[in-house]
Amino acid sequence: MCSSFFPKATVLILVIIIQVIGVVSSSNVDADRLALLSIRSKITNDPQGAFRSWNDSLPLCQWQGVTCGRRHQRVITLDLSDQGLVGSLSPYVGNLSFLRYMNFSNNQLHGSIPSEIGRLSRLQLLSLFQNSFTGEIPVNISSCSKLKHFDLASNMLYGKIPYTFSSMSMIKELFMSDNNLASEIPQFIGNLTSLEQLDLTYCSLRGSIPDSFVHLKNLRKIRLGENNLVGSFPLFMFNLSNLVKLSLTENQLLGRLPSNLCSSQPHLKELTIGINHFSGSLPLSISNCSELERLDVANNDFEGEVDIVVYKLSMLT
Repeated sequence: MCSSFFPKATVLILVIIIQVIGVVSSSNVDADRLALLSIRSKITNDPQGAFRSWNDSLPLCQWQGVTCGRRHQRVITLDLSDQGLVGSLSPYVGNLSFLRYMNFSNNQLHGSIPSEIGRLSRLQLLSLFQNSFTGEIPVNISSCSKLKHFDLASNMLYGKIPYTFSSMSMIKELFMSDNNLASEIPQFIGNLTSLEQLDLTYCSLRGSIPDSFVHLKNLRKIRLGENNLVGSFPLFMFNLSNLVKLSLTENQLLGRLPSNLCSSQPHLKELTIGINHFSGSLPLSISNCSELERLDVANNDFEGEVDIVVYKLSMLT
């Protein structure tokens, strides 16, 4: 039937193209398989048997923690969180070129974070929370231009936040708490205008809070506590009408609180500024934070009477 519509040579070319596409597709799937097996090979202890299904008796898309795309059967999700895994992370993870979500949180992985992760151009979520990774944050992770959720909290990383991160325009959640990033908070964070949550607690940070934060119009939650930050109360917050949580506890901040505090944050639920050197009186305007659930101003140098109208803070717990 085909020969009545197409010349034989055309039919032959179509057959060859179909065969080549099949070979390429199979080759790509094999590349994913090899990358996953390399990841497994770097794990020295698997107490919950997360890799028990990672064998030839099952297609790789049925392996625990692995999800494939429906159309191309390539790995798009790798979720091995909360497995108690011991070992390191193989650089071959960078060969999972269709990967969108990678979660290794709550394990006991050590060693450096593979720079090959920077090859994952489709990656949207990367969570390495609560492990024992050491070394510096790889500069080229900024090449993951679609990254929206980035969590490196509770590791043993050191060094500065790489300047290249200033180009990560789509990032919404950036968590780096509990690391030794002993430096100043970089001004370029103000370029991350999609940012909604920022957590840099317990990072041994010093210097002042950058004025560039005024550009973070979408910021909802910011935690900068338990550092060595200096300077006065950050006035940038008055331009952040979406702010829900602000934590500046245990720093070296000083001076009076603004008299119009809470005037521009109608949805503020948490204001924690304890263990600093703030002075003067508590502004009456705190009464305007009608959705406030948590207020911590302990261990400062405040004086005078407390004029806050408590009954307006009906949500306070």
